[in-house]
Amino acid sequence: MESVKTEHINNVNAQGLNQSFAVSNKWIGYFPIENVVDKAKGVELNLTAFTVPQMTIGSTSIPYKGYNVEMPTKLVNSETKRLNVNYIVKSDWSDYMSLYAWAADIGIFVPTTPEAVNTSIETGVGVNNGGIVKDQYINCRIWLIGPYKNHIVDFVFYDSWIVSFGDLQMDVKNADQVHHSFTIAYSRFTVEAPRT
Repeated sequence: MESVKTEHINNVNAQGLNQSFAVSNKWIGYFPIENVVDKAKGVELNLTAFTVPQMTIGSTSIPYKGYNVEMPTKLVNSETKRLNVNYIVKSDWSDYMSLYAWAADIGIFVPTTPEAVNTSIETGVGVNNGGIVKDQYINCRIWLIGPYKNHIVDFVFYDSWIVSFGDLQMDVKNADQVHHSFTIAYSRFTVEAPRT
């Protein structure tokens, strides 16, 4: 019986001495809204929670010597293609206002009063144009920052557009931070090494 090489044992974490776990991480969401909304700036959000969508490996069965052998085909993204994002609103509310402008540009917030409808038809603001156009998509990124403020990994969501805004809890008893959430839809996402 072949013995295990000593150098192999020395390179594993069998004794639990290597404590390089994913702790004290921070997530920064970047949404380049300036590409789709006039006079808007790119938004960097201090995320408090988000969920990396599930991925599965597609498979197919191939007959081989009287048996069906399951073989992998390709990486398949989540079927829902929705991302819920929670973040802390900045003190000047610029991030919230930029996201609102993006949503209004897409046409989610449709005016209801006759005066507002007439104004929005003249200006083109707030009118649903019958569907989102390609110019309103963005590729957004979530940067994972490690405990030493080093850039570790990027989650990239392609062809994204904002679907909904969450409510805002304005509570005078807990006025230290204002948290907000929103949902985007996307066509696909990838996990990438940071750009150098």
